[in-house]
Amino acid sequence: MAPDADFGDCCDRHDARYWSGGSAAQRLRADQALRACITNAGHPFTAGLYYYAVRAGGTPHLPTRWRWGFGWDYPRGYTEQSEELPDSGTEP
Repeated sequence: MAPDADFGDCCDRHDARYWSGGSAAQRLRADQALRACITNAGHPFTAGLYYYAVRAGGTPHLPTRWRWGFGWDYPRGYTEQSEELPDSGTEP
């Protein structure tokens, strides 16, 4: 839902991780990977903004379309990652 300029691949990978969800530690790693990827694309300031935005707004405890684990029916919260795929009709 945010502009992804020339680092769309970073956002796509991050969105895929958010779609499937998992544990709080996995979310933190996904957010840190997003920040590193955007920084490596030459946008360190934007990387910081996006990192703090997803940390604040991506909680699985809100019924938003961009929450952690949005591929699952709400509420799901934090869970250990499994081999099972979400069945909510949304695609990453």
